[in-house]
Amino acid sequence: MSYTSIQLTFAWSVFFLIVIVGLSVGLSAWLYRETIPPVSQVRRRILIILRSAAFAIAFFILFEPILDLQYEEKEKPIVAVLIDASESMSIRDAQGDRQQQRRGVLDHRMWADHADAWDIRYFTFSDRLYPSDHKPSDTLALTGHATDMRTALEQTQSLFIGKHLAAYVMITDGQYNIGGDPGGFAQVSDVPVFTLGIGDPAESRDVAIVQISHNETAYLGATIPVTVTLSSYGYQGKRIDVEILHNGKRVQNKIVVLPEDGALTQVTMDVIPDEIGDQKYTVRASPLLGELSDRNNQRAFVIRVLKNKTSVTLISGAPGPDHRFIYSVLIENPNLDVRAYVEQKNGTLTELEQPPGRTSPTEADVYIFNDYPTNTSDPSTLQRFLQDISDNNRSAAIFFGIYIEVGRLQSIQSRLPIKAKPDASLQESSVFIGMSGSASQSTIVAVSDDPGETMRQWADLPPVWISRYAVAASEESDVLARVDMSRATNTLRLRNDIPLLITKRLRQQKTLAFTGYGFWKADFIIKGLNKSNAVYPAFIQQSVQWLAAKDDTKPVIVRAGKSVYRSGEAVMLTTQVYDEQFRPISDANVNVTLQNGSASHMHAMQPLGNGRYEITLDGLMPGDYPITSSAERFGALIGTDKTAVTVEAFSLEMSSTAMNARTLQTIASASGGRFFASSGIDSLAGVMNFQPLIFEREKNIPVWNAAALLILIILLLSAEWWIRKRSDML
Repeated sequence: MSYTSIQLTFAWSVFFLIVIVGLSVGLSAWLYRETIPPVSQVRRRILIILRSAAFAIAFFILFEPILDLQYEEKEKPIVAVLIDASESMSIRDAQGDRQQQRRGVLDHRMWADHADAWDIRYFTFSDRLYPSDHKPSDTLALTGHATDMRTALEQTQSLFIGKHLAAYVMITDGQYNIGGDPGGFAQVSDVPVFTLGIGDPAESRDVAIVQISHNETAYLGATIPVTVTLSSYGYQGKRIDVEILHNGKRVQNKIVVLPEDGALTQVTMDVIPDEIGDQKYTVRASPLLGELSDRNNQRAFVIRVLKNKTSVTLISGAPGPDHRFIYSVLIENPNLDVRAYVEQKNGTLTELEQPPGRTSPTEADVYIFNDYPTNTSDPSTLQRFLQDISDNNRSAAIFFGIYIEVGRLQSIQSRLPIKAKPDASLQESSVFIGMSGSASQSTIVAVSDDPGETMRQWADLPPVWISRYAVAASEESDVLARVDMSRATNTLRLRNDIPLLITKRLRQQKTLAFTGYGFWKADFIIKGLNKSNAVYPAFIQQSVQWLAAKDDTKPVIVRAGKSVYRSGEAVMLTTQVYDEQFRPISDANVNVTLQNGSASHMHAMQPLGNGRYEITLDGLMPGDYPITSSAERFGALIGTDKTAVTVEAFSLEMSSTAMNARTLQTIASASGGRFFASSGIDSLAGVMNFQPLIFEREKNIPVWNAAALLILIILLLSAEWWIRKRSDML
């Protein structure tokens, strides 16, 4: 801080202050020209000074002096250094040891030379961001199971809002395998990103199973194709044995000739499940001599095997485009038997003909009412459906539309997840979907293993439509999605909360409601942008699976986020606890026990409210883990449930290990930064020239109300009185 101006200002003219002070000094001198009794001239002068000073300070205060200070304040530029701590940063390639390259960058003299001029903040990142209060040591643990560069940049940005963030420096191999495109962040960033590439831009010799495509759910005895995608570098023309194992036994195998470097090759094999339940299979590619790692030569997958196909009855209130979209999604699933009806203008229903090779189910496991019932729907037909839902605990989904009359569902109102009343003041409006927190753990909306990616894909959807109903969630229901009020019109914001996707569980029944409509419109828009619409088809298929599943109507239900986790990935478990009336219990003691060979480990789950409990387990070694969840209340056992997860040795970080120079160049160029290989740290130092922000500050300090001046006046007058008293003066 350096002062540029120091001034003392007064409420009135300084000239008058000087005149008044001069007069007060003259008056003091005149009053003490003679004293009774006479005192020495020295004593009279002291008395004149004391009284004159008291008068001068008093008049000084009356003129309300203010000290005006102007100064410069400097804010150091913040340089955020983001260091990749994922597993791929630990390997040795043709460029040498990546850990050694990272140490060389961090030990460069640039950081010490600018330690006083810059505010250097260090972070490490992999699948999440970790702030550090010091420069990471040489023994930094490089164990991150995945790399999310965009989230690391976004979270760093959020930490320095309103501060002088001058640059990001990313020390990384540039391989991101979860999260969004970091280039998108760079395009809108007003802070440059300087990227330092670690490693060799050429891939190491390796074979990896990068993807396994299969049906998540299948039926006993059905033939399930499994497509395995392999990537390979350095083994063009080599033959490799790819096999599928179940319970340690080979199910099928094929010999594959590996293609040119960088090309993907696919092999399709079949499995025929012969057991009901979650069946784990393992795909294994035989290791080849000289591979970087054989951990990616084996991957697991799980198929949920059901005894019978699911029967779905779809009733639409009109032959509109939403009906065609929903029907086409359902009919594409060979594991569903679909019976579809469309209401005609006179209120009667017409059944659609079955596609070749398909038969109509005789009864429904799941009902889907799409824009049904309407005000013209035949009462007896509607009552037959509603009676079946009530008497036989059929699960049901309600998709809203323009013509739906929710009031005609009164007989099953207690089973529905919503309360809806028509409101003439409401108009048809387009809205965007905003997912709730509980949606991240729901299989109904999942489109990715990464909950963040699922949320992003739903947020990126075109708008849907809502109409004339004021909708609220009913008791004990779960709202998975709401209208995104940040992108809603001012009129809609007055309604505060508008649920869009709501579910409800009863003892032997589940219901679902989606209060928007216009699936076809969103699908049309997405395809018009040459993109694939994976969200809505997955949502419809997974809604049917959720509605049809009867195994989650128990008092205690434990679920893993997924069946197979990668090495190092956090395992997420949730438990739901219900009483006999299927009301959530939120004050239970819930524990999960993991069995690993002969050892078992118990962990207490944390309550989330509404009967939900959660735990995240880090650091599980590769293997199979049977899991038992138990819930107690007041010392009494409510129930138990079991599941299992597999932690596979497969490492996402090892699926592609080359330094991704293109991504790093894109990030740097789009943000106004520069890209350098790790050997170019000297060149980076040459362009990192950041200046502090200089702020002109002004501070006004009122002097006239300072207590010290009043105390000084009192001391001066007290001193005068004391001298007069000692001199016996009148």
